[in-house]
Amino acid sequence: MARCYARWTQYQGQEYRDQTIIKLNDYDDNWDLYASIILLNPGSALPQYDEQTFTSTLAKLNLPYFINQGQYFRFELDPLMRALVEYLADNGICTSVIKIYNLFNLRTEFAKSTEAIQCYEEIIKNLTPEINCLIHTNILEVEYGKNNELVIFAQGTSHTNIQLLEKQVNEYMGLAIKQNSTISALYKTPLNKKQFAFLPYQQNQQIYHPSYTFNYGNKTIFTDESCF
Repeated sequence: MARCYARWTQYQGQEYRDQTIIKLNDYDDNWDLYASIILLNPGSALPQYDEQTFTSTLAKLNLPYFINQGQYFRFELDPLMRALVEYLADNGICTSVIKIYNLFNLRTEFAKSTEAIQCYEEIIKNLTPEINCLIHTNILEVEYGKNNELVIFAQGTSHTNIQLLEKQVNEYMGLAIKQNSTISALYKTPLNKKQFAFLPYQQNQQIYHPSYTFNYGNKTIFTDESCF
């Protein structure tokens, strides 16, 4: 059973979730980072407030990708998280950790990314330093690993032409290149445009968000060329 932990902040009526850690198998001791995944924004998952914070528990593990600032809680997996865990399990990846980063950290329950983007754009009209550090991930708090670990870009295209979000993508990509990470992305498959797969990164090719495949009945598959 997978477990999710993340940093959680409430500020001026908004909710922010970042530094999301998904342990693929809660019954083993493998906390090695398998992959980092770049998405658009957090989904509907909420913290389990009836439990203690997990900040000190995670800190004691000395995880190289753990940022020991703020309060961490355990979360129920939202539909997208569950789908990612299932995709990995179907391809034999049933242990270790994946970490999710977002272009913006505002938690919403909007089904469409365009609605989440609209909410984001309203907030940044009055962007203070306090809100900026909550809604955008500081690149200094991103750690992909030191051993060519996988970095998957699956943020979609809703952020296009929004300067702050395009800057965030460039920073995520720049760090992946600097750290010599193995880079892939979610693309339509070459032979069947109704299917999608996580494939090696190709510049100037449209990257999709996993929810696109859910909304339109398309299937995210793994080909022989898959990064997994």
